[in-house]
Amino acid sequence: MIRRILYLSLGLAILFAGLFLLSEIFPLRRYTMSLPLFELLSIILLLCVLYLYRKDKKQEEELLLKQTRRSHILDLSVRFGNAYAFEFKEDTFLFEFAVGDLPNRVSAEEMYELIHPDDLLSFKGERVRLWKANKESFQFRARFSGSDYEWWEFRYSSLLEAGHEKEVYDIIGLLVNINEMKKREEELLRAKGHEQKFLANMSHEIRTPLNAIVGFSNLLVSEKDLEETDRQLFIHTINQNCDLLLVLINDILEISRLESGQMKFVKERCSVKGLVDDLYLTYQLLVPASLRFMKEAEGDLFIYTDKKRLSQVITNFLTNACKFTSSGYIKLGFKYLRGTDEAAIFVEDSGSGLSEEQQEKVFSRFFKQDEFSQGAGLGLCICQGIVQNLGGRIALSSKPGEGSRFSVVLPVYKGGYA
Repeated sequence: MIRRILYLSLGLAILFAGLFLLSEIFPLRRYTMSLPLFELLSIILLLCVLYLYRKDKKQEEELLLKQTRRSHILDLSVRFGNAYAFEFKEDTFLFEFAVGDLPNRVSAEEMYELIHPDDLLSFKGERVRLWKANKESFQFRARFSGSDYEWWEFRYSSLLEAGHEKEVYDIIGLLVNINEMKKREEELLRAKGHEQKFLANMSHEIRTPLNAIVGFSNLLVSEKDLEETDRQLFIHTINQNCDLLLVLINDILEISRLESGQMKFVKERCSVKGLVDDLYLTYQLLVPASLRFMKEAEGDLFIYTDKKRLSQVITNFLTNACKFTSSGYIKLGFKYLRGTDEAAIFVEDSGSGLSEEQQEKVFSRFFKQDEFSQGAGLGLCICQGIVQNLGGRIALSSKPGEGSRFSVVLPVYKGGYA
């Protein structure tokens, strides 16, 4: 645009010079008509120059405004995006804003002391390549704040510096904190591992009852001379495996609903004594006759909870107690924890108990105290998810060979102790 204005100005100057020469060579009176024409052309050219100048000025202002906006957006993204702009000159990192506990000027040697030992060699290698970089990046661990190592990413490029006889390069770039991104990556990898393990376990657990159902169903159809006792045994085995398959599918659906947040909870004021009495009455017929089934319930407590989901958790505790207790007792009860104003509903048994290592894993997916027992090992994991959604926690105390005590601890409803 500036070039066009210069060309027009030059053309105007040439026109003036030409008309001046004409007036000197020829008498001006013979060309009286040339003067108005000269003035008209001069005015037109002058207006063109002014128009182009104003247009160019407006474009410059718009460009400056755009650059200001972009600079402002970039500044916001750097300041609030855990990113720090820097230059690298004379073996020193010059930061616009201080990174963590660091000063604005950090020498390369000082930087080495902050890099994780496993990443130091690659960091030194990248430093050698700085002057040849063209929009490069690399990741490393460093402790710029406190004593913990975090993941960072250097993004940098080399630019030829103007005004020097020899080739001199400026190194500019961003230092970006990517620790949260790395955590998410690790979580995704763990989730992928859990998913693969889940599919492998489900494939095995579902295939086992299906094989039994198909096998015994074929025997019932193909074997015409089966005795009635064998026939009843086959039918019982088929029904048993059907029930197991339904439990497995229900557990899968429960886990899915919990993780997706689609499991519904309907809370209401609930009598703990009434809940324990109902469960005790139901399980009197289900607990093996070889075990003493006891109840410990004095007074009453009231809690605000989903009675159906809480009953599901206590029922799981009772089922496990029956499975792993061959002799002795099973006790169902509750008590008031005065120090915390909470209610603890518990199931205690004299069964096989759990080691400290098992207690750490017992609420994990697919954990099974006995690998040969039925089930996918999802029950207690589901229980923990339910209780957390109810605003409580599960307490566990156990000793190998002496038994276990599983408790659901929930806050007491205001004015709920009787």
